[in-house]
Amino acid sequence: MPLMTSPLLSFLAIVTGSSVTKRYCEMFAMSYCRSTYPSSFAAADRLGGMVEKIKKEGNAHPAWAAVNELEQINDYSRDHHHGEDPEDGGADLIDPAELTGFVKRTLRLVNNLQA
Repeated sequence: MPLMTSPLLSFLAIVTGSSVTKRYCEMFAMSYCRSTYPSSFAAADRLGGMVEKIKKEGNAHPAWAAVNELEQINDYSRDHHHGEDPEDGGADLIDPAELTGFVKRTLRLVNNLQA
């Protein structure tokens, strides 16, 4: 999985932010769920749907311990799930410190960055 997370690791190295990096957080969390719990999620499941499936099963779901973190990553990246809105006339403002925090949390979740 290290190659897959290289855009997030690159972000940490250069400490710049963009909506693309926010989307990577969601994409890597989804990939983590699919690869770690392959029998729990379909290829078409999005992160929000995965969170709902986990919540529905409760503590019987093997990803239950990560559900709050997954939900927070999903909520944070929600505005950029499908890219920036070209109708609104400009790029969205992103807080670099907040983005860095979510990148680190996502990497921790997928086990590529020690606490």
